[in-house]
Amino acid sequence: MSKLEERIQNELRRNQINFEIQKPVPLDNYPWKTSRTTTSTKCDIYLHDFDLYVEIKGFMTYQAVSKLSYLSRQDFKYYIFQGTEYEWNPFIDTNISIDNSIKPVQCET
Repeated sequence: MSKLEERIQNELRRNQINFEIQKPVPLDNYPWKTSRTTTSTKCDIYLHDFDLYVEIKGFMTYQAVSKLSYLSRQDFKYYIFQGTEYEWNPFIDTNISIDNSIKPVQCET
């Protein structure tokens, strides 16, 4: 577990938000699956009350961007938390809210 993941989990506990770690995402097939793949793709944190899968990244590689791009376009709520953004402030007093009217942005290919 990274220090960033630990900090976020501590904040979730402090705010009494139910979560699970390393929960498989609801996909049977994905582009990076091979015949030798034995486990499913997992998210870093799953927020039960929001039915939200969260991936925490301290930095991004090309492979991570491709994988996360694919996962964010699937039929489930998937949030990518990029922790190296200079304006990110872990002490902002805001709450997660459920708003089903917000739809993910689709990129044109």
